[in-house]
Amino acid sequence: MLGARTLYMVNEQLRGSTEDFGGIPIVLFCGDFHQFRPVQERLMLLPSAAVTWEQGSSFRVEQRHQHDKAHTLWKKFTTVVMLDEQVRAAGDPELRRLLTRIRLGIQDQSDVDLLNARCYQDCRRIPWESGITVVTPLNRNRWNLNMEATLAFQ
Repeated sequence: MLGARTLYMVNEQLRGSTEDFGGIPIVLFCGDFHQFRPVQERLMLLPSAAVTWEQGSSFRVEQRHQHDKAHTLWKKFTTVVMLDEQVRAAGDPELRRLLTRIRLGIQDQSDVDLLNARCYQDCRRIPWESGITVVTPLNRNRWNLNMEATLAFQ
């Protein structure tokens, strides 16, 4: 879920010289290319010419430049290590099936009903002691949930 802009910005922050990433050895953990795309960013796997861009955006030229720089950086990573064991949803077959259906684009109303049944509600306490898996799209929510879970286990 690493987006082109993020890779570009990391490189820019580390560049103390003309070397990529300031000469620091970098390891990228890419995971599953069938997972969800980067949030509010574009995949760096393709050059900007192959990516859809918003028409009329005043930042379009700069965004494309950053994207192409990130794409060039991406192509410089040449060592690949393949991990073949599913770990994230290994202990939750229901979540694993849901994620598979979403990935394949074959989700249906039963999936929506499942997610809605599992959504947080103000009047309902999250049962942290059950080993529940919590999914949230925002880092600020993740931080708050982690803090709540930590306090629940103290």
